[in-house]
Amino acid sequence: LTLGGGYGLFARQLGLTCDHLIRVRMVDGKGQVIDSGDDPDLLWACRGGGNGNFGVVTSMEFETRPAPKTLGAQRFIATGLKAPQARQMMKDWFQMAGELPDPIFSAFVFNGTQISVLLTSSYATSGRSFQKAAGILAKAGFTPKLPTNSKIAKALTRYYGEADPLPFYNVSGGYYRGFEDLAEAAEIITERVIGTPGLIFQVNTLGGAITRGPDSAYPHREFPFMGEIQAYWQRPSQRDRLIGVVTELREKIGAKAHYRNYPDMTLSDYRTAYYGASLPKLQELKKRYDPDNVIRHAQSV
Repeated sequence: LTLGGGYGLFARQLGLTCDHLIRVRMVDGKGQVIDSGDDPDLLWACRGGGNGNFGVVTSMEFETRPAPKTLGAQRFIATGLKAPQARQMMKDWFQMAGELPDPIFSAFVFNGTQISVLLTSSYATSGRSFQKAAGILAKAGFTPKLPTNSKIAKALTRYYGEADPLPFYNVSGGYYRGFEDLAEAAEIITERVIGTPGLIFQVNTLGGAITRGPDSAYPHREFPFMGEIQAYWQRPSQRDRLIGVVTELREKIGAKAHYRNYPDMTLSDYRTAYYGASLPKLQELKKRYDPDNVIRHAQSV
């Protein structure tokens, strides 16, 4: 999570997980122990430069932040959608989400003929900014569910993953500056999601404090949105078709920048997609820490 970036409900307010990494120790490809206190380049690389590239990280030290006391959350639902209506609602969501203040996170989740929008905030849902966003969603045709304002420890349990393995395929849908980056692909996205049971297209808000993070290998701070393409199947016979549709959508979207923590083996230029302008320095550090390429995997630097 940390080495690839790390985002979540509070990243817009507090920054990425890797932004809070302040010291790291690693055994490099030559078997030497390196401490970022002695080698600042190691800390730079471990703040978003990915895992499995230079060595084995054995310890990480973080700057902690006070947890919010509560989490406000509300879901907004639209069902029975046709493709043109879904495209307009996607456009409306991007417009709303691009104006959110830092403490508010939003996710757009498109599954079958239903779109679910999540809003969360470290402040109460009764706040002016939250209510403004809720009003925009209502005007766009979403039906609001009851809001919740709960103590943080209890609230976060709603977003825990499943305890058991699930048959699924999940890849980065790329980073976006706004709906305009998806405009050409919006038609195929809506048609495929509506027509393919088990397929999900999701967009999450970034931006905020992420854009103001420290100097690091994480290269995609300027993007306020990130997409995910997911597929879940109940029967093995569904697997190949779903994986094929996921790959088709990624190609149709055509994003050039992708999130390292959502690896995709079908990316042709994964190094540039994951690391962007940070790639040359990461390659230099690879030669320093692991000149014989002992530490490696299918998508290593």
